[in-house]
Amino acid sequence: METLLDKKQVAELLNISVKTLDIWIQKQKAPLPVRIGRMVRFKKSEVEAFIQNLTVEGI
Repeated sequence: METLLDKKQVAELLNISVKTLDIWIQKQKAPLPVRIGRMVRFKKSEVEAFIQNLTVEGI
């Protein structure tokens, strides 16, 4: 099973606030969240791919 991260963990990896992550989620500019009941989680592999894409696009 893949590792799931919560909003706080993802925000720390991206060096942003949880509030900014919430805004990115609303604007669909963040990795797609996985909803488990009321919990919001992110697949670690998708977060890593998102970071890699940001790095490549930033060159």
